[in-house]
Amino acid sequence: PVNISEVGVFDIVSSKLCDPSVKQYSGYLDISSDEHIFFWFFESRNKKNPLPSESIPLTIWLNGGPGCSSMIGLFQELGPCNTINKGASTQWNPNSWNEVSHMLFIDQPVGVGFSDGDSSKVSTSQQAADKLYVFLQNFFKKFPEYAKLDLHFFGESFGGHYVPTSARVIYDNNQQIIAGRGNGTIINLKTIGIGNGWINPLIQYATYASFACDNVTACYKSQKNCAAVDHRWCDPIIRLYIYGTDLSIYDIKEYSDPPTDYVNYLNQPDIIKQIGAKEKFDVCSDPIYFAFQDSGDVISNTANHIEYLLDKNIPILLYHGDLDFICNWYGGHDVALNLNWSHADQFRKAPTHEWSVSGKKAGTYQEASNLRFVRVYNAGHEVPYYQPENSLSSNGKRIADIFKKKVQGLQELKEQNKKVGQIAYLERGGRYIFYVITKEKYFQKPSKANFERVLNELRVMCEEMNIRNLSMPRIGTGLDKLPLEYVHDVINATFQGTNMRILM
Repeated sequence: PVNISEVGVFDIVSSKLCDPSVKQYSGYLDISSDEHIFFWFFESRNKKNPLPSESIPLTIWLNGGPGCSSMIGLFQELGPCNTINKGASTQWNPNSWNEVSHMLFIDQPVGVGFSDGDSSKVSTSQQAADKLYVFLQNFFKKFPEYAKLDLHFFGESFGGHYVPTSARVIYDNNQQIIAGRGNGTIINLKTIGIGNGWINPLIQYATYASFACDNVTACYKSQKNCAAVDHRWCDPIIRLYIYGTDLSIYDIKEYSDPPTDYVNYLNQPDIIKQIGAKEKFDVCSDPIYFAFQDSGDVISNTANHIEYLLDKNIPILLYHGDLDFICNWYGGHDVALNLNWSHADQFRKAPTHEWSVSGKKAGTYQEASNLRFVRVYNAGHEVPYYQPENSLSSNGKRIADIFKKKVQGLQELKEQNKKVGQIAYLERGGRYIFYVITKEKYFQKPSKANFERVLNELRVMCEEMNIRNLSMPRIGTGLDKLPLEYVHDVINATFQGTNMRILM
């Protein structure tokens, strides 16, 4: 098991920046006397709900590099706000992932972003994972109210190394704690997700040819012989094919990369002070990148960790924007097809389906058991930047799927063929599972009349069944986008005067 140092609080503050509507914390937790990890945490917007909300998950987000800050994800992709006016201020992001989850953005390893201290101790994904595990233990010790929540672990790009390696460290240490051979908090790991991930370079380098050029044979052979030096030789040659076109390696339809105005925002002295930071902000660290490159870690293969976690029944989502070159979806799909795990054949034979958001085709997916591969149409390297609504939809659906797998019986409920305004139900061990129908098609928005009608029907059924406790998701306020205050008012008015306790 990983040795856990005592929690050290370097500096933690609670500001009202970015999303003043939610509780937030930012600052540093020590993982040793000379290693201070910066984080920025936002509670879910669902916490505005006046009813108890005990089932909101926690999502960790890591950007890649190696050596790049997770503030990229916060401000450019899926965080509660985006920067405007060249970084002078921020604006609300309606498609933030904290619509469905608490969010924890971490600058790691030490030396990345605002994180401060001795950066010479980490040059591999395994070392970074061990350090991150210590950080998480200290985070949950400092904030125990989040320790028992379902944890969804997401990352992007080199997150294809960080996330599966760290998730395996979490899983293995959980087993050690359960067996009485380790100390610390059991981390309730539920899913992992990797966006345009760099996972298996041997496979992914080979797909550059089919995606952009004609020949990477020398790179492919070289990697088998010398992983540590191969990346320095292959990378400049491969990039010539795309750089020679002046196109972005992150979006082959564009000639420029996404703007980085958030760097200006984060380097304002007043902002640095308000978030408890101590350092000037740099978006990516060259020393960290070259340390990982020189160790051979950049070219290493982390598919074995994904295979291990799949066989431990951890659901895994691999998603790719289909306009990215550097971690293109051809390679991502080939990685998924070449995973060796207990349901590999089932996955390889699984059909490809289209998925939609708001009635528009958003991409395709292939899945079997606990592995899902998703292609996102018209998105580059940073999927939430290019397709924010579709990204939120995919993440929200994944969280919903975990709930459905826990509960079971969804197909039985659907087979009752209830119409809009009606409710299907099952009885399981003295408990009831209700399936409310608020709209004709899953991608439609329910009318207020249908929404109110089905809640009244639910109240009548619950009273007839003498139900005293009713738990429901944040019905209507997620992807359906009914106003949160309206939903609260309807629920309170509908169940007022009953003896039921409502958990949302």
